Amino acid sequence: MKRVLLLSVVLSGMMIHAGPGRAQEPGVVPPAPGETAATPARPAFMPHRTGWVHEGGVALSAMADGNSLGISGHYSGLYRPLENLSFGVHLGFSNIGYDDPDSDLETSVLYFFGALEGRWYLSNANWDFWGSIVFGYAVFTEVDSTSDALSNGSGPMLGLGLGLAFYFTARFSFGGFMRIYRLAPSGTPDSSTDPYLTWVSVGTMASLHF
Repeated sequence: MKRVLLLSVVLSGMMIHAGPGRAQEPGVVPPAPGETAATPARPAFMPHRTGWVHEGGVALSAMADGNSLGISGHYSGLYRPLENLSFGVHLGFSNIGYDDPDSDLETSVLYFFGALEGRWYLSNANWDFWGSIVFGYAVFTEVDSTSDALSNGSGPMLGLGLGLAFYFTARFSFGGFMRIYRLAPSGTPDSSTDPYLTWVSVGTMASLHF
């Protein structure tokens, strides 16, 4: 009976040190009298990684051939049912100045495009790395300094992209991307427009997550 009473006293003392309703864990040093136990650190916010994504981006763009440089803009509206997958629409334009090495003529090539987009994500902490594929339709028009149309074309378009975004709040992210587009014009191929069929964009994007 004395041994049972002694064991009860020891167990009661352990529960008092550990707090009400919880036994002292092995290897954990109880706080000194007057001190409170440290609580584990928690992140300031949890990124919102499912639902709707509205993304806008601006970029510098250039064609694969020739001396060219211009600007681009895009909007991607995506639905993200899983943390590592999203799909939706991709709309954009590019306006690229081009110096034709054969004719010594300075022109501008204006693109408009709309496509379906799918993305795969690799996420960790407060950042998302993604790869993208888009497939849709694009049109382009080449104009000279007097805004006269010199050539034009349209057809199916395929695009690939990579991006890295950082969450600054649970529902806002900002980052950078690189995309490459390839246009396959309909009708009889015209070799003079070959330089216009592939263009690359590198820029920044901001996204809202709902």
